[in-house]
Amino acid sequence: MSAVDRLTTLDTSFLWLERPDAPIHVGAVAVFEARPLLDDRGELRLDDLRARVLARLDRLPRLRRRLAPVPLDLDRPAWVDDPDFDVADHVRAVRLPPPGDDEQFRRLAERLHSESLPRDRPLWDLHVVTGLAGDRVGLVERVHHALVDGVGGVELATLLLDLTPDAPAPSPPPTPWRPAAPPDGLALAAAGAVGAVTAPLRVARTVARAAVRPDRAVRTALTTVRGLASLAADGLLAPRTSINAPIRGRRHLEWLRVPFGGVRSAARRAGGTVNDVVLAAVAGGLRALLAHRGEPLPGDRVVKVLVPVSRRKDGSAGSLGNEVSAIDAPLPVGIGDPDERLRTVVATMRRLKSAPQAEALETLLRGTDALPAPLARAIARAVERQPFVNMVVTNVPGPPFPLYAAGARMLEAYPVVPLGANLTIGVAVLSYDGALSLTTTADTEACPDAHMFVDGTRRALAQLTG
Repeated sequence: MSAVDRLTTLDTSFLWLERPDAPIHVGAVAVFEARPLLDDRGELRLDDLRARVLARLDRLPRLRRRLAPVPLDLDRPAWVDDPDFDVADHVRAVRLPPPGDDEQFRRLAERLHSESLPRDRPLWDLHVVTGLAGDRVGLVERVHHALVDGVGGVELATLLLDLTPDAPAPSPPPTPWRPAAPPDGLALAAAGAVGAVTAPLRVARTVARAAVRPDRAVRTALTTVRGLASLAADGLLAPRTSINAPIRGRRHLEWLRVPFGGVRSAARRAGGTVNDVVLAAVAGGLRALLAHRGEPLPGDRVVKVLVPVSRRKDGSAGSLGNEVSAIDAPLPVGIGDPDERLRTVVATMRRLKSAPQAEALETLLRGTDALPAPLARAIARAVERQPFVNMVVTNVPGPPFPLYAAGARMLEAYPVVPLGANLTIGVAVLSYDGALSLTTTADTEACPDAHMFVDGTRRALAQLTG
């Protein structure tokens, strides 16, 4: 077993946090033109789609690998080749019954995103949905957060998507894939025991490296201190709100789509970014939801939102895994005027970006890899009731041009974020082909009024871009 493919502590934390009623996978819901994906009888060309995916799997080797837990959880698990890998288990067809409307498609996506991925096989799948009205074919993508972060999830789309409608079908690799022999339980247990014993040595090596390069160590320490000081300045704990509660229901999905040009123009007028406009609109949606629930909204009321920041470096394509940090942003839900709310968000985000919050959190997250697995697991599970943020808003940039699957244009795409850690509502954002798509994921029992948030966000976007 190669030590190179052992999960990081951050990757493993998503496994530790997952429960049957709280699946931790990211994903997407998309809609394509139907005709190029159907044969002369109107049936889905499923074998062709599977062959396309199979021909590209060498680009992302982990998609053929399953988890290999270490006995007694002595160490983090590893990815090992799945000797029973079958692409048919991961690229599946689903047919909607008549009338095949958008509501049926949404309910199917909700059901799939409410169910955990089976852990005895690679942790991803694609459901291709036919029977959708309007000459369309749908796609529901799921991939476990232990396998990929938001930006890496975009790479998963390259298994199926092309840049042009006439792109040739990918050729199978010249050498057929052969799985490496999986390690036996004794080898895993031995490796886990060694990992547990050597954890203090990993810490010692880190200290030794710092002694060799004290200038670099000082810079890292100062950056971390500045970033943590920025976090403390806004208060380490999030305000108490009704949107933070235990997860206890299924997933509810709602999405909205607006022209990207209007959002970009609003950002330029305010001297900010597209993400600033998104956050200001989310603040408007939260204001509407909290007002509906009767919560007080004084002018200085804020809600703390975790904004993931990709830390992927050039040349890391194909690595998958989680290479992400975050900024903890207070959103001004107490401000009623949408333009003033946007100005406040722009100023806040500019201040937070000047303080190295993301760099500090990245340093801390990387440091957890030196901890013994049992201690890291205890810390991760404590996060389940975390009091530090109220919700997550993740924004993944997509291409400004259309993509195609076997010649079929992708018409719309909506990202999906998981829930957990005391968060009953979350937002994922994707820019694609001239549009900005926002998906709200909510717990059906803990957040049954998520439509109030979505409607408020839609109004706020219209006010800012109109």
